[in-house]
Amino acid sequence: MGTLMSTGELNMQAILFDVDGTLLDTEHMYMLALQAVLADAGYQVSYEQVYATFGLPSVEALAYLGFTKRPDLVQAWQERCQNYQARVQPFPGIRTMLTTLGQHYQLGLVTSNQAAEFLEHDRPFNLSTFFPVQVFAGQTKRRKPAPDPINLALKQLACPPGQALYIGDSLHDMQAAHAAQANFGLAGWGTTVRQPFLGQADAIFEEPAAVSEQVGRL
Repeated sequence: MGTLMSTGELNMQAILFDVDGTLLDTEHMYMLALQAVLADAGYQVSYEQVYATFGLPSVEALAYLGFTKRPDLVQAWQERCQNYQARVQPFPGIRTMLTTLGQHYQLGLVTSNQAAEFLEHDRPFNLSTFFPVQVFAGQTKRRKPAPDPINLALKQLACPPGQALYIGDSLHDMQAAHAAQANFGLAGWGTTVRQPFLGQADAIFEEPAAVSEQVGRL
């Protein structure tokens, strides 16, 4: 179900969530679109190679693959994602988890998505209604892994960082949470990677139900 890495009792007030790989399964939409765009440009890149960029902002993802200063590829990637929109779904159990948590904690959204991008992906599911506080790309000077987006959400929630838990699926998410002095929980249902988080994440949740069941024990 889940693994608690911390042993102290914390008075948790707020739970913040990443989007891609945490609430919404957007992997195939982004990765297949990127792979197709690069193929159109004459570059054969494996799925494993593009997957290594999952969760990074588009400019950083392309730079990781060796394509710097290529706004044409960024634009083409964003447009191609529309062809794979039907592949986006909430992970199983997400709505039930949010319904349960919302009865006991303040909820917030902190993502590197643009607001319009998230709302387009979320339109069929309406998960946005669970989050009175939502922080998107462009609302802070720095993005994750800097703490700024999480700091902004916590300020709006009037929640001390030590009483907040940020749940995400990437190293950037964990680095941002800890830089903000908040707790971090790995959304284990959204990633197969474990090694970098062992001994570093405050909790590892293997499925959404584990968050509802165990967050009060952090």
